[in-house]
Amino acid sequence: MKIKKYGYGEFKESVELRFAVMVAYPTDEEGKTDWLFVTDIEYHPRTWWAKKGKEAIYWATRKEAQQFCVELSYRNFAGFVVECIEDMHLINNK
Repeated sequence: MKIKKYGYGEFKESVELRFAVMVAYPTDEEGKTDWLFVTDIEYHPRTWWAKKGKEAIYWATRKEAQQFCVELSYRNFAGFVVECIEDMHLINNK
């Protein structure tokens, strides 16, 4: 989605606004979790990954990203939508 205004500021030219999903990814048996971006999705069977060193998947609309978060909650995973402006690259570094 193209925007010209973001928050209280305004861009000179229109920029692309995309949406990524960050999930609480379990890392050990003690219940510790890391917040990582979803990097891969396989729709059959429904599987997703949050791989280290890979860039996040971007959705075109907030509604699509929120729908993915709802599907995550059905599988007992917490997720939230992150806004990403055109030249930003969200990469898992953990």
